[in-house]
Amino acid sequence: MKKVLITGNIGSGKTTLCKKLSKILNIPAYHFDQIAWKPKWQRPLPEHREAMTKELIQKNEWVIDAVSKELMENADTIIFLDFPRWINVWRTLKRNIQCGFRTRSEMPADCPDYKHLPFIIRVIWSFPHKQNPWILEALDRMKHQKRIVHIRNNKELKSFMRTVDTHS
Repeated sequence: MKKVLITGNIGSGKTTLCKKLSKILNIPAYHFDQIAWKPKWQRPLPEHREAMTKELIQKNEWVIDAVSKELMENADTIIFLDFPRWINVWRTLKRNIQCGFRTRSEMPADCPDYKHLPFIIRVIWSFPHKQNPWILEALDRMKHQKRIVHIRNNKELKSFMRTVDTHS
């Protein structure tokens, strides 16, 4: 595992897992929200986002949390956190409380979740219908070329983490 993509819905635990794997594997962690957003929830120019993504892809090692076809194509390992929506909503609300409704450390400046909570909840709720189909299709297409890990619950996540801990 040298280029690891952790993908899934908002609140699925992508960032937490990204940080843990980065530490265990001793590989740099990146957070796609820092590419996809600028301060105050502004979108960067598409060419800026593309350039930053290409720069990341060219690195020899990375662990990144993102929903991205391009990163999926360039990863050697893809971990899909596919938790039920209610868990994602709960975790999103919980992290807002834990952060004191301030911007999380992996986000650009002045991007607290609560300012976009209605949008975030809509994304979480629509994710299984809008994102899961193409993600699952891509995983199926890539299953012979890449390591694919499809995690649907905490038990599967703990089991996966035990295998990473013993092989690192």
